[in-house]
Amino acid sequence: ELAHITPVIRDNLRQYEDKDDIDTRQRAKMLNEISPLPLSYVDKSMTSPRLYSEQADNLFACRKDMRLAALKGLGAVDVDMKSCHTYILLAKWPQQLPLLKEAMETETLWDMYKAHYEAEGYPFHKKAVKAMHYASVLGGGKEAFNQAIHRHNLDNPNEYITNPDELIKVHRKSPIYKELKKLLSHIEKEWHGKELELSTGEKFRIKGIRRSKDKDTGEVTTHYGNLLTALSAFLQSKEVLLMSYLILKTRGLYTPLLFQHDGLTIIPRDRQYLTQMQQVMDEGCQRLLDSDIRIPLEVFHQ
Repeated sequence: ELAHITPVIRDNLRQYEDKDDIDTRQRAKMLNEISPLPLSYVDKSMTSPRLYSEQADNLFACRKDMRLAALKGLGAVDVDMKSCHTYILLAKWPQQLPLLKEAMETETLWDMYKAHYEAEGYPFHKKAVKAMHYASVLGGGKEAFNQAIHRHNLDNPNEYITNPDELIKVHRKSPIYKELKKLLSHIEKEWHGKELELSTGEKFRIKGIRRSKDKDTGEVTTHYGNLLTALSAFLQSKEVLLMSYLILKTRGLYTPLLFQHDGLTIIPRDRQYLTQMQQVMDEGCQRLLDSDIRIPLEVFHQ
C-alpha cells in the first residue's frame, strides 16, 4: 500500500538541516537503513519502541521533528499521550501528589515553575525546565538534568544556559520537584523487598535506597538499587498497555507507521480520527489504570 514511501523519505531527509553531530549520525543511519513501511509487526524488547516494519528502520531512533520532516507530504502525523508519565503517577499515587494534581487539573504546571524561578531571580527556560521535570518524574538526578540542559542549548542557542549547576540548584528548590522526591521515598517504602510483576510480564525484586558516606570527604552518596529501573519499567509498561489498547480499538482509522511507548506515527484515514482515539484512550485509562485520570492526546505534524 505504501511502497512509494521509502524514496520520499530519502529525498526529504537529504534536505534536512543538521543541528548537531547526533542529528548527523541519525540522518546517516536513516538514509542507509530505511526499510519499506509497514510490512509486519516487529515486537522489540522493552528497551525499544514497537515497530511496523520488516526491520528497525531508524524512524524510531530520531527526534520527532526529523521524523516528521522525513515523512513530509505523506499526510503523516504523530499522536502522542501528553505528559503520560505524570498522569500515570497521578493515577497510581494521587494522595502523595496534591500539588502536581492541582497543577495538571488547572493546566498551571509551567506557571508554577515560572513563578518559582522568578522568585529565585533566575530566568525561566521552559524547554529546559520541561526536560528536567520529566527527568524528575523518573527519579533522575544531576546527570539527567545535565543532559536536558545540553539538549536545550543545542536547540536554543539564543537562550544558552552557561551555568547548569546554578539552574539545577534552583530547580531542586521548586515545590513540584520536592513533591516528586518525596514520592520516590514513598515508592521505595512501598516496594522495597517485594516482587513487582508488570503487565508486560517483567518481574523485579525491589532493592531500595541506601546511602554511604565517604570517610575522607564526608560526601554522602545515594544508591538506588534497582528502584529507578523498576519505576521506569512500571511507567513504560502502563504506556505500552494503554497504547496497545488504543491500537486494537482504533486501527481502522489510520495506516500505522510507527508504534512507540507513548505515541503513534500514522496516516489518518478518518477525519474524526482524533476524537474517536481520545474516547478510546479515556476508556482505556478507566479500565486499565482504574482511575478517573484521563490522559489527553496531542497531534504533531510537519
